[in-house]
Amino acid sequence: HGYRGKDALNNIYYLSNGEIVYSAAGVAIVYRPDNNTQRFFMEHTDDIVSLTLHPDGNIVATGQVGKDPLIIVWEANTLKKLAVLHGAHQRAVTSLGFSPDGTKLVSVGMDDKHTIVVWDWKNQAVITSAEGHTDKIFSIDFNPFDETMIVSAGVRHIKFWTLSGRSLENKRGVFTPVGELQTIHSTTFLSPSVTVAGTESGHLYRFEKNVLTEVVKNVHAGAVLALSSAKNGIVSGGTDGKVKLLGNDLRPYKDIVLDLTAFTTRNLAFGNSIRSVRWNGSKVAVATESSEVYEGDVTTKALKLLTTGHSGGETWGLVVHPTQPKFATASEDGTVRIWSITDRKQTLIKKIGAQGTAAAYSHDGSILAVGTNDGKVLLFDAETLNEKARASDRTERISDIKFSPNGKHIAVGSHDNFIDIYSIDSFKRLGVLKGHSSFITHLDWSKDSQHIQSTCGAYELLFWDVVGFTQNKFPHKLRDVVWDTQSCILGWPVQGIWPRGSNGTDINAVTRSHSGALLASADDFGTIKIFKYPTVLPKSKSNALTGHSAHVTNVGFSSDDKFIVTN
Repeated sequence: HGYRGKDALNNIYYLSNGEIVYSAAGVAIVYRPDNNTQRFFMEHTDDIVSLTLHPDGNIVATGQVGKDPLIIVWEANTLKKLAVLHGAHQRAVTSLGFSPDGTKLVSVGMDDKHTIVVWDWKNQAVITSAEGHTDKIFSIDFNPFDETMIVSAGVRHIKFWTLSGRSLENKRGVFTPVGELQTIHSTTFLSPSVTVAGTESGHLYRFEKNVLTEVVKNVHAGAVLALSSAKNGIVSGGTDGKVKLLGNDLRPYKDIVLDLTAFTTRNLAFGNSIRSVRWNGSKVAVATESSEVYEGDVTTKALKLLTTGHSGGETWGLVVHPTQPKFATASEDGTVRIWSITDRKQTLIKKIGAQGTAAAYSHDGSILAVGTNDGKVLLFDAETLNEKARASDRTERISDIKFSPNGKHIAVGSHDNFIDIYSIDSFKRLGVLKGHSSFITHLDWSKDSQHIQSTCGAYELLFWDVVGFTQNKFPHKLRDVVWDTQSCILGWPVQGIWPRGSNGTDINAVTRSHSGALLASADDFGTIKIFKYPTVLPKSKSNALTGHSAHVTNVGFSSDDKFIVTN
């Protein structure tokens, strides 16, 4: 779920077969709109931040972040890797473009000089390179009408490059007297000599060769972050949340405007900015800063949400429904969301006015509890997300919440180093478990609802008697206790999850399957590992699942144990 929108531009395309390609985290996604299915290219080793499409409409190039960031060229129909390019960039590959004949690929990096490289990608060889600009470059591409012309643009500049053999020379864009020098976020082309640029001010600039000849003012009420060409003209997207279709004369095309700000069910958690647009016949693909992908209909001007995800901050709260094929997430973007596993989509979203940090379902699935970064615990009706109650007994981050199996109590662990026990019926605090020397990380109830085990940031595993709210300092007496869940990352049944050389912070979460046969762990290396449960031997064997490119914060089994859900 989701799309890479926070720091990437012009990274969504229609394939020749009508599928849509884009990226999220370290995965390139090939999405089929007619049946809401996805296929995945998973050869990258870190976040994908750039993407472009070959003229054949099937071959894709994707660039990532990293010390020596990779560019991978691959086929969308087969997901087959064709070439890996590296060694020429530092930090990240921020923009990519194929030549009109598809034999060359141009890329720009995140090094101090924003180096531009032209590749013979089939032979995985550098043809030539040049220093791009001292300021950031947002966009680079070949002119699709001219094999020798490349245009790069960014902070207060645009450059027009001529490729001749191994020579790459540029001319700066001349802005005056027609317009003012300003930041260029996006470019597209109308002919071998005409480039259209989207500006910070919301104007479109039309360049003949390298000279600004026309300013089309106020196309957007804010920066024009996205531009692309199509058969009937160009399409633009701005920070104002609007998509506009324009003819080749840069005037409105049939007065078609797609307005995301009027789309009442959309996620406004992170902003309106449109990061990428593509016009394909009667359809327009739109991707936003709020991690959404829409498809617009040119005829009806209707918008359909294809996929969405959390946007802004991290997502630590995750809980799978105890009986139904759905799960809930709580994120630092200030939203709580419900997702359908079978329908593969978000079904509900609610803003909570704070960063969400933890989530838990009651055992009957009727109540959803959510913890926040400022110490609050909110109870929602699980079907509607209408708030039922809240508690504000803590000021620090809530890190874990669990309902007791008998349906009477809720245990809440916080960064105040305490575990609070609440009555479900009254939602009044009944007692406090005190004894940890650092913030609570995880907790579990016993099956009989009489005991709790918990871990903290100081790597302590403590046990508690709920009756009396006291620490049980004789844990050997609890060796036969059956635990309702296994989310504590320390203890006898999870000894084997820790890799050699681990410093204790590498594993963020574990969960036991409902059958009790399997254990899943989520770590800082972007990996989910599946073990047999219990796993007690050092370096126990596991099956590894990948897809995340940074730390995995949480993990859960679906109610039937057929699926694993991760943040």
